[in-house]
Amino acid sequence: MKHNPNNNVHTRIRGKNYHWLKMGLSFFIQSACLVSFLVSVTLVHAQKRVFDVANYGARGDGRTDSSKAFIDAWNGACQNIGGGTVLFPKGTFMVAPVVLLGPCKGSMELRFQGNLLASKKPSDFLGIDHWITVQRVNGLMISGGGTLDGLGADGWGFNDCLKNPGRCKQLPAVSASYTAGSFCIFGGARLLLH
Repeated sequence: MKHNPNNNVHTRIRGKNYHWLKMGLSFFIQSACLVSFLVSVTLVHAQKRVFDVANYGARGDGRTDSSKAFIDAWNGACQNIGGGTVLFPKGTFMVAPVVLLGPCKGSMELRFQGNLLASKKPSDFLGIDHWITVQRVNGLMISGGGTLDGLGADGWGFNDCLKNPGRCKQLPAVSASYTAGSFCIFGGARLLLH
């Protein structure tokens, strides 16, 4: 049996099919590179970002109400793909009662480098049973070296329920509360409820 070079598999591939094989391989490599690029771009955009309340108008002077800035920073972080960190930088930030809502598009962190102080105005708490409430959020982390000070002792004088039982305007037990999910406290953040 004589060897026919046209029966060789490599010769047949190199013939009319070689061009299509080369194009297919090139297309596959280009597609793999494109997919890799898109995945890396998505991961970059899905990273947690820091949302500093000072950039939303909060002032760390201990007197200016920073509630709106807190809520706006929370909403920005919550809607960020991958979640976010709400940062209270150094300073003392006064905050009236707030409700921070989810669900969020990733894990959330409240980082207190500064101090959070409850409002001293009793009118901010009438008819409200909370100071800071977080609802429908999974994976909340509270961190930083700051303090959450509910100023509970400041409100005790306004509660006259012992003198007028049944006819008193009961103020809330000032507290930070969290519902529906899990959370962790890291890095020395302190919660003072006096």
